[in-house]
Amino acid sequence: STDIWRKRYHWIIDRITACWTDIIISNSFSGRDALIEKGGISPEKIRVIPNGIKLYEPKKVIKRDDFGIKSSEYIVGTVGNLRKAKGHIYIISAAPLILKEYPDTRFVIVGEGELKDALIRETERLKISDRFIFTGFVDNPTDIVSLFDVFVFPSLWEGCPVGLLEAMMLGKSCIAFPVGDIPYIIEDGVSGLLVKYKSIEKLASAVITLLKDKQLREDMGNAAHKRVVEHFSLEVMMKRYISTYIELTCCFINKSI
Repeated sequence: STDIWRKRYHWIIDRITACWTDIIISNSFSGRDALIEKGGISPEKIRVIPNGIKLYEPKKVIKRDDFGIKSSEYIVGTVGNLRKAKGHIYIISAAPLILKEYPDTRFVIVGEGELKDALIRETERLKISDRFIFTGFVDNPTDIVSLFDVFVFPSLWEGCPVGLLEAMMLGKSCIAFPVGDIPYIIEDGVSGLLVKYKSIEKLASAVITLLKDKQLREDMGNAAHKRVVEHFSLEVMMKRYISTYIELTCCFINKSI
């Protein structure tokens, strides 16, 4: 885990239990680095197998009309629990700059959490609440994400985020801060855009760049889909796990002979 809530004793427990393991699998390179730096675990014992997601097409049972969004309006959205780590406040703060260039933009935030009321109040303070839609918890958000023109993922810290991978799988042009494994997932300028950490201006500029150029959005979306298929699909992840288990089994057999 890369979460900052982890205490010293969590890392001590990891270090102790590592003595009884042959291999530790981390689903992110940032998770591996945390185990090495904070847990004091040998790098040779850690193997990284990134998250893999199922490749599927959205059912498209949800339409723009369901949210009162016109066909002429752009949709900029995100998915994630409404807590500080997910950085939703940066989308809200960047919205006035985006609306100045594209006043017909609607912002859709999918998710539930402790900051929901505070985030809504901030949209009201900025007098842009009519441009925002908070859907609350959605069991299968991919249908909503399929409506997005631009997917923004402003997390402040991450491991290997499934929400971002799902948006890329759907062929969405994505924007994110370069935290955790995101620079490994998104090839900046090819399969998405990485912007300066916590920069409201850079975030807004990236959104405007994508809204301005439909071809760029499509090219990046196609590259994002290809990236997920080749490196972050469920099939690829399963092959990596199976290969690891076979390797461990062979080592055990050889030691036993």
